[in-house]
Amino acid sequence: NMTLNYYHAKFGYNFLLSPDFFGPKLQMTGGFAKFSSRASETSPITFTNMEFGGMVFGFAGQFPMGESAPMDIGARLNYYWHPTVNESGTSSGNPGDVKINDFGFFMNYHTKPKFSYIGELRFENYSANFSDSGRNPSVRSISHKATNILLGIEFLF
Repeated sequence: NMTLNYYHAKFGYNFLLSPDFFGPKLQMTGGFAKFSSRASETSPITFTNMEFGGMVFGFAGQFPMGESAPMDIGARLNYYWHPTVNESGTSSGNPGDVKINDFGFFMNYHTKPKFSYIGELRFENYSANFSDSGRNPSVRSISHKATNILLGIEFLF
């Protein structure tokens, strides 16, 4: 069994491209993020607990579909500055190259001025390479890939 957690603590700012708040906009965010995977304990140890994270900068663009369609479409990208990886349970060696790719596409369907349905297709990839000084048999690299479909509601106040 595997448990996955994803945490973000970010602040952001919307740059309006028109006088209307619900018009086209660009968003910049910054903060910290962490992705963790926890594996069930086995003997011998097959999978270890991993935590990827670091300082993250986000960029997003959101654009209305037009006057006749009450929908917005957009895309977002999270850039990790000096991402880190931590491993527990056992060690695969010293981590070398750590990469995190995190981006997605979203849509908002407005039913009322302050209420909308939201959907997002998100792609995430976490990977790290290790030196050869870890457990036996040695592990050279690890990666976690996740594709998520997120559905929800949004209420602005």
